[in-house]
Amino acid sequence: MTKFENYLLIVDEGVSSNSPIWKEFQKAHKGQEWHFTHLREAHPGIPDVEILDKLLVDSNTALLTSVRVLHMQALARGYRSFTLTEIGYLTHEALPGVHLPARPPQSVLQRLEPAYMHRSVTTIPSLLKRSLTERQLKRYRTARRRIRSYFGSAAAISKVSITIGMNPAASQGLCGFFMHIEGTSGVKGLHATEGYFHGPKGDLYGAASVVYALHELYLLQLEGKSTNLFIMEPAAYELSTKLVTISSKPGMNLHGVLQILLQNVTRVNLQLCRKGRCHDRMICKFDSLIQSVSNEVVVVNFDKIIENLSDFGLSN
Repeated sequence: MTKFENYLLIVDEGVSSNSPIWKEFQKAHKGQEWHFTHLREAHPGIPDVEILDKLLVDSNTALLTSVRVLHMQALARGYRSFTLTEIGYLTHEALPGVHLPARPPQSVLQRLEPAYMHRSVTTIPSLLKRSLTERQLKRYRTARRRIRSYFGSAAAISKVSITIGMNPAASQGLCGFFMHIEGTSGVKGLHATEGYFHGPKGDLYGAASVVYALHELYLLQLEGKSTNLFIMEPAAYELSTKLVTISSKPGMNLHGVLQILLQNVTRVNLQLCRKGRCHDRMICKFDSLIQSVSNEVVVVNFDKIIENLSDFGLSN
């Protein structure tokens, strides 16, 4: 066995004292002198790109991680890293079948931060979570991790663009959105998510379409980013333009919720969308959904969203 004396071991946040990888490491290196930095205590929430950029600094630094891609990225940069093989053995060698991105994201932060946990600008995200099931919460957590991992960190996300479409002629009415994200870490933009639902009829139709898109923005914790809303329906665009600047206290109805959501995005820009690639794609998507039964079209409980944000409306 190779001896590693006087190493500083960076223990990844997913490794606890009860983890199999920790037990295997202790067993394999019993009696050797190590110094440890446990990231869950020293830098909670730290992105992988910051570990690679700022913590693995020399030949006396090593990493202990259960994340196979991070292990391979550390090795690719010439650092020591330990992980478990598929059959549970500790290894500091490359793993077969693990592919690294051709152009990985780069760090955009100048210095190491004590913590990297998301700090919401308002209480809106936590209020919107109230009615979500554990399965839905897990889905949003997974989506947030995927987006941040793609760009390297939340700090590298620079702009969100959302195309919002409506098809009132469809049975029950259809609404939907595409969300595209851009960053500054050297990777191309990401088609992050999309969603569709049957909208309420009447004058609430336009408001519901924009509320649904913004609901996703907040739950993905992107409300602090510069956001462009490309709204295809003129009535919904005009309503949103009015509500984004209105100073009156919001009512506890769908228009009031739209006002709250619009006014608490850090930087929001509204544009009427009459043409373009996303416009045409949305039209094609609606045609496809109308012609077939799809589980992509979900049921949205707007009464519950209004109820969830009632505390925010009363306290502001």
